[in-house]
Amino acid sequence: MTLRKISFLIRISESPQEKNSDALAHLLEEARASMEEDGAATSLVRWGDPLPAPDRSELWISDFREGLAFLKENGRFFAAWRHLFNKDEDLSPAAYTLENLPQIDMDDFVKVWEREAGLPWTILKTDRLLLREFADTEDDLDALYRVYNDPDALRFLTPPAADRDVERAALSLYLERVYRFYGFGSWAVLLRDTGEIIGRAGFGLPDPEDASFTPSLGYLIGAGFRGRGYASEICRAIVNYGFRVLGFDFVKASADRDNTPSVRLLMSLGFRQSGSLTGEDGRETLRFLLENPDRTKSSG
Repeated sequence: MTLRKISFLIRISESPQEKNSDALAHLLEEARASMEEDGAATSLVRWGDPLPAPDRSELWISDFREGLAFLKENGRFFAAWRHLFNKDEDLSPAAYTLENLPQIDMDDFVKVWEREAGLPWTILKTDRLLLREFADTEDDLDALYRVYNDPDALRFLTPPAADRDVERAALSLYLERVYRFYGFGSWAVLLRDTGEIIGRAGFGLPDPEDASFTPSLGYLIGAGFRGRGYASEICRAIVNYGFRVLGFDFVKASADRDNTPSVRLLMSLGFRQSGSLTGEDGRETLRFLLENPDRTKSSG
């Protein structure tokens, strides 16, 4: 099924004692307007108004229990304010279950729409760059091969599969299993003024034996875009995102000893060398670690 539309079913309170309801209605209206700017079809239905016929291509969001029976018929809906439901209530048709809908901000609603519609999330923006999830498209796949088409990069990094179909399947699986489960991963780096993908950067998954769940920073900027400070700009923003938004205590990184630009970049970001490892081929990999500054302040 393809999601074509997101609809909000809300109740406008006439009682001055129920101010939360009015605030929620305003929040949902803002979310609806934002989604329409991004090209999403939306509707806003107030309780008591005529309800449209159920459509399984819609995601319904409700702020009260009275809409539950109708929304179950639709098959996809927000089951909000979980504490209002009986313990035996079947919430299995719900795409999402929330504890307190008024505490969800507009960006969360936009991300719900993007995830259900199969659209990549925008992670962050800097002065010159935009970081977003990769999409399961031929354009993004082309960009991956273009970025890795560089002898210097291939000295230190594993390239995409030679068989394009294999890489396409791997990308699709990565988007489904990593982005949805972990909420982070390796993202696409784009120029804000043109929308061109010029690299990839983000967090690698922690090692299975890593009890501290420490992700690793990684990046690659295409050969034609190096020397302009893009790597420093996006990596600094990513590290900050990991600490402030994702709540990481530490971020680790590694670089081949001969990869002088990467070693220099990590040091400029505040990473400190924490060890090294020599592989069977005799190449030495330096290991780095960076601690969340807020963690340092709280422990001090």
